[in-house]
Parts: sequence; structure tokens; C-alpha cells
Amino acid sequence: MFIDNHNLADELIKIKDEVIPGEFNLLVVGSGAKDNVFGIASFLKESGMDAVGNKAIVVDINESPLIRQRMSAINADWDRKMKTSLHFASMDARQIALADKSVDAMIYDNTIAFCQDGDCIKKSFMEIGRLLKQQGVVFIKIPYIDSTESGINNVKEFLGVVASKNMLHSFIKDSGLSIRVIGEENESIKGSKGENIIHMTAVLTKK
Repeated sequence: MFIDNHNLADELIKIKDEVIPGEFNLLVVGSGAKDNVFGIASFLKESGMDAVGNKAIVVDINESPLIRQRMSAINADWDRKMKTSLHFASMDARQIALADKSVDAMIYDNTIAFCQDGDCIKKSFMEIGRLLKQQGVVFIKIPYIDSTESGINNVKEFLGVVASKNMLHSFIKDSGLSIRVIGEENESIKGSKGENIIHMTAVLTKK
């Protein structure tokens, strides 16, 4: 799981002093595997963000994974404080029903890789830029085509399209965000023209 594979808690602690206690909002877009809720809870505790009033909001375009996540949270052996800090809602990553500049941190674990076209990718990044507070951070994992051309590629092994590196960085810039790459891995599969596919883990911040 993305939250476990990288020490995101350390990244989050860097901005902790700038956040008013009890008013921290973490947004997880794409609920993923059924054990993600436990990773989120662990993340909140490790980073000291499990105080009363802080919230982790898990959203997914599909209702079924949210039901599994919700039931895992209900059945977990956590104190009431932790259970009341986790919220679940069915929303589209391109249009999330939260106020502008209302989120302190976001996690996108391959969520944008499910987009079916470039417009979806662009709108997803624009929504990140809209929601993120000035001092906020976004932890993102996303594949890209290692090509100097700007475009998207349909890769049959993926459920969505994959953007070129140039296009991805352009979308990020146009959304008012800066990127700091913290890890990259080569995929074993190739693009339709034999291009390398790179899986990138990065931190996004406001410019």
C-alpha cells in the first residue's frame, strides 16, 4: 500500500505546526484495497493527526469499495476518537464536493491512472489545485510514458490512459502546483510504441 511504502508521516509532520489543532483535513481519493482504511488510521496516528476534530475523508467514484472500507472501520478495534475521524463518500476526482482551499493533505494512490482520456487527467489536477490549502501537500503515485512528445497512450494492461511526462508536468504546472519526485520505477510493460512506462511517486505543493 502506498501509505505504508513511503514514510508520508514525516512529510506531513513538516507542515503540522502550520495547521490549527483539530482542524486538519486529509483527503484520500480512490479507496483502493480493502485494508487501506487501516493504513490511513496508522498514518493519522503516526503523524499525530488523530486528534479530535481532525478528519480523514475517503472518496471513490464507486460505492462498493467504500462499503468495504466503511465496514472495516466499523469493525476495527479502535477508540471512538479514531472512528469518528474517518468519513466516506462517493465522489468523482474531477468534481469533489468540498470547498476551495479546504484540504491540508491529499493521497492519490494511482487514482488518476484510471482516467480514460487526457481531459480527465487535466481536470483531476485542476481539482487538486482548487482544494489544496496554500501550505498543503499532495502525495501522488502515477504512471507516465517516458517520452518527449506530449500526448496520451492507451496501455492494454492499465485500466486507463497514461500521459507522457511532458503532458503530466504541464497539467501539474497549469493547476498551480509544483512537483518534487521522491521515487521512480520502471514498469515491465511498454507503451504502444515501445516506450518505457515509469511509475512515479511524488509530492505536490502549491506554487
